[in-house]
Amino acid sequence: MNKRLRKWLISALVVIAVLALGVAWLRPAPVSVETAVLSRGSLSIAVEERGRTRASQRYSVAAPVSGQLLRTDVHVGQRVEQGETLARIAPPPEDQRTVATARAELAAAQARQRETEALLQEARSTLARARSEATRRTELYDKGLISIETRDQYAQNADAARARLASAEASVAAATAQVQSARSRLLGVDSE
Repeated sequence: MNKRLRKWLISALVVIAVLALGVAWLRPAPVSVETAVLSRGSLSIAVEERGRTRASQRYSVAAPVSGQLLRTDVHVGQRVEQGETLARIAPPPEDQRTVATARAELAAAQARQRETEALLQEARSTLARARSEATRRTELYDKGLISIETRDQYAQNADAARARLASAEASVAAATAQVQSARSRLLGVDSE
């Protein structure tokens, strides 16, 4: 019986060993994990996706001139600053009469500018002469050779000449602005 028991025990051990190997073989592999040192900090998460927004304010962009839109310097969604050029506009082609009128306006404005510059030179010369006369009359008054009224009259003449000079300078500035305006109009219509 000893032999029988021994056989049976060996068989049982073999079956148990096979079962143990089968269980070990069929068991899933352990999940690999990554370890790290824990530390306190802030968590920042960024999500980049497309979406739709609604503008809180609407702006109407309009041009003071008519023409063909040549190109835009900005793209949809791009930020723009005040005064930044958004687009370029080519004026519509004009007829020959409009171009001739614009050229005549420019020529007239340039003639007015030359005339006001000549008047400015004359006003400068008149002021220099009036100041010189006023200085001489003041010296004569200091020597007792002329009356105070005569001295004051020449001082007033110098003041009037100074005012005419300021007026002539303003006229030159206005004429220069007219020339620039006429030149701009001509460039606007002479784009054929």
